[in-house]
Parts: sequence; structure tokens; C-alpha cells
Amino acid sequence: VLAMAVGVTTMGGPEKIMRMVTQMVGEREVEKINSSEDNKIIFEENEGEAYRKIEEEFGIEPVRLVIISENMRFINMELDEVMQTAELYYEYNDRKLIYFVSASYKKDSFGYEIADKVIDKYDMEVYGKKIKIKEYKVAGEDAIRFSANFKDTGLKYFLTGIMEQSEFELIVENLHFIW
Repeated sequence: VLAMAVGVTTMGGPEKIMRMVTQMVGEREVEKINSSEDNKIIFEENEGEAYRKIEEEFGIEPVRLVIISENMRFINMELDEVMQTAELYYEYNDRKLIYFVSASYKKDSFGYEIADKVIDKYDMEVYGKKIKIKEYKVAGEDAIRFSANFKDTGLKYFLTGIMEQSEFELIVENLHFIW
């Protein structure tokens, strides 16, 4: 699996909040999420403070992940105040789970790729919200990766992790949407 980050200068409005770019590379489908590497603030081990900081910076309370098991824990968050992107890192069954939140209307970009082969795509509905799910065969491993992406109240979200389908769907079903 090869992942590469590239900086790009563009101008855009709300339609460029966070652009999910899907492209075919050989037999693989690659997804990239645009954001930035500059001006990051890291919050360690305080999930509540991390979500409060996202709300403070973005002006919108974000959809939260809910800890669904004693085998799941918050690790840290990297917040880019200039690009208005946040990457929240969790551990679930000794594997990393990444939750990306973006309100970015800015000009720099950060490529975030899943270069594994897509083997299934489907939609889930959680509290009336359509969530796009993809299932991937992890290259070089006997493992399956899942990703979910959705929009809510002006923010774009992307979640990815290696786990069983039922576990991933349980995490998605328990997303905490703000009413």
C-alpha cells in the first residue's frame, strides 16, 4: 500500500468543504481526503476536550463517536485550526480507528488514502442520515477495512478502521448526532 501526501493550492466555497476524491489505480479504488498538515494542535487522552475544541474552532458541535466497548479507547486528536480539520484517533481491539472531521474552506490539501481494493459498497441510515460504507480487502493482510463517510450540519466526516463488519456497523449505528 502506497500513500502519498501532496499540497495543492485552490480556491473554493462550501462545495470544497472536504472533497472526497475517488480514483481508480489499477484494480484498486483510492480515496483521498483533502486537508492540511500545517498548524496542528494535538490533544492527548481527553476526548471530551477534543470535541469541545472542534466545536469551538468550527462553530458547530460535531457528530461524536461513542465508545462501544471496553476494547475501544480515545488516543488523541490532531486539530488544524487554519484548515479546520480534525483527525481523532481511537484504538479498537489493538487496531487504529481514525475519525476525520472537516469544515475546511481553505486552500491547502492533504491526501488521505485508502489504497486497498474495494470489495463492497453500501449505504446505512442512522437517525435519518445517509452514511456511505465501503469494505476493502487489506493488501498484504488477511484483514478487512471499512470506511464510512457522511455530511451533517456543514461538516464532512470520514471514519475508517480494520475490524469485523458487525463491529464497524455498531460503531456507525452509535454515532451521536446533535439534534
